[in-house]
Amino acid sequence: MKTHRGLRTYRHYAWVALLTIYLLCGLQPFLHAQSPAPIFSRLTPRDLFSSTTAGVRFIATWKAAFEDKRQFAEPNTPDSAWIRVGTTLLEPDSTQTKGWNGIGWFRLWLDVDSALVGQQVGMNFHKHRGASEIFLNGKHLYTLGVIAPDGASERPYQPMVIYPIVFAKAGLNCISIRYANHSAEWFHRNYFDAGFDIIWQDFNIQNHDNFSRKMRRAEYRILFAAVPIAIGLLHFLLFIFYPQSRYNFYYALGVFCYGLGYFCDSGLTLTTNPAWAVVYERCGIPLYIIMFMSLIFFIHETTYQRLPKRSWWIVAGACLSVLYVSFDARHSGYAMAFWGVFMAVELVRTFFLTPGAQRHGAVQDKELLIIAIGGVFPTSVYVLQLLSIYGSITTPYSWLQRFVFGDPLSFAFLFFIGAVSMSLARGIARTNGELATQLEEVKTLSEKAIEQERIAAMQLMARGLLEADNARKTAELEEARKLQLSMLPARLPILPTFEIAAYMQTATEVGGDYYDYCEAEDDSLVLAIGDATGHGSKAGYFVATTKSYFQSNGCRASLLELMHSISQGLRNMNLRGMFMALLTLRLRDRTVTLCNGGMPQPLLLKKDGGLEIIDAKALPLGAVRSAKYEEVSRELEAGDALVLVSDGVTERFSSEQELFGLERLCEVCCKAALECTSAEEIIKAIIAANDAWAKESDGTIAPPHDDVTVLVIRAR
Repeated sequence: MKTHRGLRTYRHYAWVALLTIYLLCGLQPFLHAQSPAPIFSRLTPRDLFSSTTAGVRFIATWKAAFEDKRQFAEPNTPDSAWIRVGTTLLEPDSTQTKGWNGIGWFRLWLDVDSALVGQQVGMNFHKHRGASEIFLNGKHLYTLGVIAPDGASERPYQPMVIYPIVFAKAGLNCISIRYANHSAEWFHRNYFDAGFDIIWQDFNIQNHDNFSRKMRRAEYRILFAAVPIAIGLLHFLLFIFYPQSRYNFYYALGVFCYGLGYFCDSGLTLTTNPAWAVVYERCGIPLYIIMFMSLIFFIHETTYQRLPKRSWWIVAGACLSVLYVSFDARHSGYAMAFWGVFMAVELVRTFFLTPGAQRHGAVQDKELLIIAIGGVFPTSVYVLQLLSIYGSITTPYSWLQRFVFGDPLSFAFLFFIGAVSMSLARGIARTNGELATQLEEVKTLSEKAIEQERIAAMQLMARGLLEADNARKTAELEEARKLQLSMLPARLPILPTFEIAAYMQTATEVGGDYYDYCEAEDDSLVLAIGDATGHGSKAGYFVATTKSYFQSNGCRASLLELMHSISQGLRNMNLRGMFMALLTLRLRDRTVTLCNGGMPQPLLLKKDGGLEIIDAKALPLGAVRSAKYEEVSRELEAGDALVLVSDGVTERFSSEQELFGLERLCEVCCKAALECTSAEEIIKAIIAANDAWAKESDGTIAPPHDDVTVLVIRAR
């Protein structure tokens, strides 16, 4: 009985096992059907046929597998493990593209409206940096370029036309793209994305419009590239045959570079090779910068007898800009905007603001007026273009685009070329007429008399220009010095717990030293001492901006908030290479709280002669966006003093070209702590030692090359 009962038990287990296997096998299709539905995008007629849109992009619903398997073309291949990516493969180090090995599959699920079934929908590959194969619901549609798994024989392709696609059913349709780009790292190094971007459009309308745009771009390439290049070659030949006409050389170089630059710009949309698009982009911006520089020289050459001294700084700036955009093209648009605005300013300043008595160039006033009128048009259009790009003021430029077939700046520049050519032709005709009229007079003059008159005129003109330049520089220097001193407080506050004294000696060139104070809302006193980099007007602008931010925010903000606020305001001025070293401090009772941003270390003098160098270093304000600053606090006893100086004190040279230095300053301060009984006496001791250090061998004291500023706070 036990044996039969055990056999029945085993049979029972066997039937249960067989039933379980059967149920699992039978439920597999059901379980698979219950897997998460694919992420999809809806495609409706409104997306394609609306008059207010040129198509639709699907950015967030693409999925990708960075491996190459042919079964990925089939829509029933599971994609739950695929990652969601942007198809442009823009960032080389992002989580979306760091696994890219040169080839992979991309998939997009489209929920197609029934009204689109049987209709031709256009796929416009706005960008396509590699090669690809396109599948719809597992069916191969198109091959763009040549895909090579190893990348050796890969041929990328940028489509020039819109490809039609017809959906045979409504509901979910699977777009699968096998995409290869083994040169993605090269595209990323040149700041280009390495993937593709599809715009879904109405095929019938957009295909015709796309063809019209391509044809118009090709026609414009002939007009705006070939014509300036031909004119440039013509004026270069004029310079070859008459080298004294340097303005012909500058003009030829400018329009020649413009023609080549436009050739590169138009090549971006007319080439089918994505690598050439990168080459065109990297070459076009430097050519435009050289064009701006050459036209500035042309303006100077036609206006002045000699090129101004600032012209060579313009050459240096252009070379640096070309090198910068050649190695880092991310900010090339800003470089272009800077040079375009700079040329516009030079054109207005030279043609319209320079007095007629100072214009002695190769072109007379009437010809200059023609050039100026011609230059106003591209200048105005360029300003409108910049406003539409960076200022969100798009209406005027959009109106111009409709009026002149989409490219107003090129038409305006062509107008400028015509105006310059007409001006130079008029000048040549005028010169020929004057030569014919004066031929008889020239024959009657001796060569000696002509030479003497020429030398005398040149000497007189040179003296006049030199005197005018010296007078202008002297007046500007005096006005800048007055402005600097006017921004200092007229008097220093009187506190029951502290005695405050300050001293400033301006340099021969106006520097950027500054000190100030304001009374905070918590009855504490906030002081500042700073030094802007450089000299002249830029340093004055920085000091004025710093004073404005300090007076606006110092009374209610903490020292850290105050420093960050001023730093951000200075960065917004976009003066490259300009920074502001600033030290702020707050006095409350006998506590001094410091926050240093690039100033020399404060010195804490003890009444017994001891000294502490408060080491709180940080970057100057305006240097970097995320600079960190820290607060340091000290308690001062009666007789203790805090000494703050600018680098004009420590960096003052002796007659042997040795620096005064921090160590020597500490020695002077230690001695002053024992001998001086007031803040004023400490300052006098420091200045006396500093002047003695700068004394020449003949006993005279050399003036400082930088502003000398000392601020002393002594506890009562």
